[in-house]
Amino acid sequence: MPRTNTMISRLVALTMLAALFAISALVAGCGPKDDDSSTGSGSDDDSGDDDNDPKAEGPYTLPDTGQTDCFDEMNQVIACPSSGDLFGQDAQYTSNAPSYTDNGDGTVTDNVTGLMWQKTPGDKMTWDDAVNGADGFELAGHDDWRLPSIDELYSLIDFNGATGTGSFEEVPDDAIPYIDTDVFDFEYGDTGAGERFIDAQYWSATKYVSTTMDNIETAFGVNFADGRIKGYGLVGGAGDMTAFVRYVRGNAYGGNDFSSNGDGTISDNATGLMWTEGDSGSLGGGDGGGEMDWPDALAWCEGLTKTDYND
Repeated sequence: MPRTNTMISRLVALTMLAALFAISALVAGCGPKDDDSSTGSGSDDDSGDDDNDPKAEGPYTLPDTGQTDCFDEMNQVIACPSSGDLFGQDAQYTSNAPSYTDNGDGTVTDNVTGLMWQKTPGDKMTWDDAVNGADGFELAGHDDWRLPSIDELYSLIDFNGATGTGSFEEVPDDAIPYIDTDVFDFEYGDTGAGERFIDAQYWSATKYVSTTMDNIETAFGVNFADGRIKGYGLVGGAGDMTAFVRYVRGNAYGGNDFSSNGDGTISDNATGLMWTEGDSGSLGGGDGGGEMDWPDALAWCEGLTKTDYND
């Protein structure tokens, strides 16, 4: 059964945008799904270093997750608390709110990242076709389109989305795409052709550094039906996997540029974020071993002071 979007997805959303690796640190100011069973890795770390993956130059701006609701421990929407229990949720920390301009020519400009996107994806295709197709793709007078990196593609995620509840055979009434459909065209999987409604995966140019099931070459993608990053095997039981493609142009976006401040903190010069060098385990969080549930994690992070920073 598909699940609705969860509190955990909000807690990690900004982190996943900031870096595609297993985060062990906490960001200064850190207060504040899934049943996609396609062949591939359920992990979002170890993104590849592939010639097709665009490399960012210089600092860039992280867009906000777009999350506007607060939740209780049972994943029910609540009024955002002003202090105390459950304070510090994603919705209570907003910066660089998502902003798009429909250019009226088949393209959409992200006013936060500066990237220009293809408004309407075409038919599903293999990863090789997606990569090679960018060379001859022209739209709105531009011919410098490329397949986006996983950082670029994931920057479009809107965490007000919901997978919905019901079977995979039809789109649930309570499903909400994880992308702004006021500006971007989107479609769910073709259930009439035997697909699940959540088969709305999009290819990125970022390949996995290793292989996944049965030593299959794998590339990362984003599923805008259930809000997840995942590694998808380029070949599956039914042959080559196909997914949607949304080409992008503009200065490459994403990556990290870490430097140690020598005081237990790490600055990411690419995003402007500061992180703790140690995780909750080394900093004595929770019961001293670092493990804690979500409400305790919120409270601990809100109360953390590190190197004179308490935000």
